[in-house]
Amino acid sequence: MPHVGGLPCDAGLLNTLAIAFDISRRLTSNAVEAAVAEARQADDARFVGWRAAGLWGGYSGLAVLAATLDDVEPGSGWDAVGLAHLRRAVRGMEEEHSPAVGLTGLAGLATAASLLSRRGERYDTLSRTLENAIVERVEHVSNGVLRSRPHGVPVVLFDVIAGLAGGGRYLLGRTKSASCRGALESLLRALVYLSEEDAEAAPHWHTPFSHSTDNLRGFYPEGHVNLGMAHGIPGPLALLSLSTSQGVEVAGQRDAIVRIADRLVQARCSDDWGVGFPVASALKRASRGERTRADSQPARSAWCYGPPGVARALWLAGVALGRSEYRDLALAAMTAVFERPIRNRRIDSPTLCHGVAGLLQITLRFVRDGAGEVFSSAAQELTAQLLDAHEPESRFGYRDLQPSGRRTDNPGLLEGAAGVALVLLAASTSAEPIWDRILMLS
Repeated sequence: MPHVGGLPCDAGLLNTLAIAFDISRRLTSNAVEAAVAEARQADDARFVGWRAAGLWGGYSGLAVLAATLDDVEPGSGWDAVGLAHLRRAVRGMEEEHSPAVGLTGLAGLATAASLLSRRGERYDTLSRTLENAIVERVEHVSNGVLRSRPHGVPVVLFDVIAGLAGGGRYLLGRTKSASCRGALESLLRALVYLSEEDAEAAPHWHTPFSHSTDNLRGFYPEGHVNLGMAHGIPGPLALLSLSTSQGVEVAGQRDAIVRIADRLVQARCSDDWGVGFPVASALKRASRGERTRADSQPARSAWCYGPPGVARALWLAGVALGRSEYRDLALAAMTAVFERPIRNRRIDSPTLCHGVAGLLQITLRFVRDGAGEVFSSAAQELTAQLLDAHEPESRFGYRDLQPSGRRTDNPGLLEGAAGVALVLLAASTSAEPIWDRILMLS
């Protein structure tokens, strides 16, 4: 049985793989459709974010899982399972009035189709249709930023979940197409502009009070810079860095990487176990030398917010620019995460976004980069923790833990069982987990 990251080739590894396949078999289109229908009939809030076309919570995400299974176990019918999911996702997209351009919308569906295509052998018409729409929309949004030159924007403009960063990651995988490369370069120029600062060192993509979420307004009445991988500047940093490493570069791109990385370095904080990063940084803190209560302690140890996601973005920046100080800080932040007792990591859910699976996938990426034995050991421990969270009697094998403390049978990729299955496959096979590019990890 192949393995990565020093994970032992034993019964535990076989069990990990068996659980991943069991979850995946439960996530048939019909089973998920029934679960969604039941939840909606009961007016269950857990499926508020479910969209048929969705990547994060929808059939596009389930198609990504099927594509990964088709790579791991070719010839076993997973491509047909993926096609069933993809068809439902396409029907869902056709019913949407104005789908988003990023991974929440068009780029998410296009990513699923691409991963299922067996390296371009299938779904050519669908891919070209989606690609044309993505290019047109990305050019429109990016050129709009460069024309209007905003100062203070909502994070949805540039973030990984719905914005330019996520859409750009799809385009980075399609640069053999002249139109995709051109759209990506326009997008990168927009991100370079947004990373620039005014005379008071406020970056153009800061979040003003008017665009802040309710939970952040009280801490940052004068605005803030979002530091989460899901919704903040680490996502664009990762895209700019990956593009540079792959030879796609526009004027000012390297300076933008340094500006963003240095802002993250300046925002670092610490606790009893070492260095970390908060949810956000006060906009005016640098000029006043002050910290708020919110940005003086590391956020939870998750992909979406906190040291792991930030560390991965810094690592990619260090690789792109050959800057060892960024890589060293990334390793220090991850080491501190591993030092924290499990209860202090504050990731009690097993899922990708804000749970154990997200931390494990980031750790596995560092293992593949040869970051050191501490990562291999941590990967084994996190895999064991994820296996302990398995609930075979539940509908899909794993349940998401919501902030209210309620556990829900969510089938989705980002906050549900599909994402857990993807990470278990990454932990137990040697197949390259190319799907994690949607998380800006590679």
